Amino acid sequence: MKGWLRWIGTPFAIFPAILLARVFETQPRPTTAWDRFGHWQCAYRTPLVVNGKPITLEIWNAPESLAAACSRIESQARTEGQTLFWLPGSDAALGVLAASDHLLQLLAMAMESGRQTLIFAFRRDHAAPTVSSSDLAIPDGIPAPPGAILRFHVRNPKSRTTTIGWETFLPPDQVRAFMAGGLLQNGWQPAVPGSAGHPLALYLKEDALCTLSAELSGQEGRVLLTVLHHRMGNATERSALPWRAAP
Repeated sequence: MKGWLRWIGTPFAIFPAILLARVFETQPRPTTAWDRFGHWQCAYRTPLVVNGKPITLEIWNAPESLAAACSRIESQARTEGQTLFWLPGSDAALGVLAASDHLLQLLAMAMESGRQTLIFAFRRDHAAPTVSSSDLAIPDGIPAPPGAILRFHVRNPKSRTTTIGWETFLPPDQVRAFMAGGLLQNGWQPAVPGSAGHPLALYLKEDALCTLSAELSGQEGRVLLTVLHHRMGNATERSALPWRAAP
């Protein structure tokens, strides 16, 4: 069950990274069976490294209900002789599709109208190369709370963004204070004056930005610390930001 929960959390963890990567630009990609589904659209496709494993993420927009979208995927899987397992829910469904050359982990989410479904498809190829330990490296200048457990590590090489999730037994206020002190000591500055230690804080350092959030994780006595680190590529990208570091 813990593995499922981590996969549920991953799309929400990488949403900021997706936005920084300018998601809705057209991305070249191979044609799949899902392209034959009426009016389905692949909004985004990118390579990721999730917990040290190379993954391809696709985000699909299906203009139909959650049940209809899941049924369509299941029917296609049967046609191609693939094994599909769904864990259904009223607003979301988790799925695993096993093919001969890859594994597809799915999260389908019903939109508010009930007539639209968003599908996150994480593809892992069986023949994918082994990644190096550097793919699990913590970006320079980011402190780790003492005793914290690394729960997820998502790196998007294309957007130069890394999202990290730690779980800790420290209270949220103590975690925020520790992170604020460590970041300031390592040369980071709050983008908004007086925001250090805020539940959702943004810091800047040279050509990089860092956001962090520490909230109760839903498990008794545990706090999930989520840190997003993004390295901006050039002066043009930096000048496009609507704010600057406080002096």
